[in-house]
Amino acid sequence: MNFTLTIAPAELSRLKGVILDKLDALRNPVQSAMATALKGVVDANFGSVGFDRPWKWDKLSKDYRRRVGRDFATLYVSGALKNSVRKDTSNAEASSVSMSKSDVVYALAHHHGYAKNNLPARRVFPLDLRNNVTPKTINLLRQAASIAARGAL
Repeated sequence: MNFTLTIAPAELSRLKGVILDKLDALRNPVQSAMATALKGVVDANFGSVGFDRPWKWDKLSKDYRRRVGRDFATLYVSGALKNSVRKDTSNAEASSVSMSKSDVVYALAHHHGYAKNNLPARRVFPLDLRNNVTPKTINLLRQAASIAARGAL
């Protein structure tokens, strides 16, 4: 059995428009799902262990351990620093996860370190030396995107 299908150019253009509309409709749910997954990774990196930290955190100094009454490094004490990390899905072109120093003035000092105060870098964003997202987190973001796309279709 043979089957021949002929599609008129006008119909092909309409079909192209339908496909592009469907793909455009996926943008927001997929970006939002990826931003949610990334924020989850960053949030998990505040604790004493972390989910996907690109660099090992320095140990606490003896004096600091005595002062705070613990021997493990964590950035979660009051929750203020962790709450400075925000997910923004309001932009139709791109969602983002960022740390705001307007809420906590020392937020970026913890991330980058601050030698003047002997504060080592305790990075919570899963970024390598070139500021690329780490492979472990990329895989997680791909999974989140795939699940969101399937759900939106």
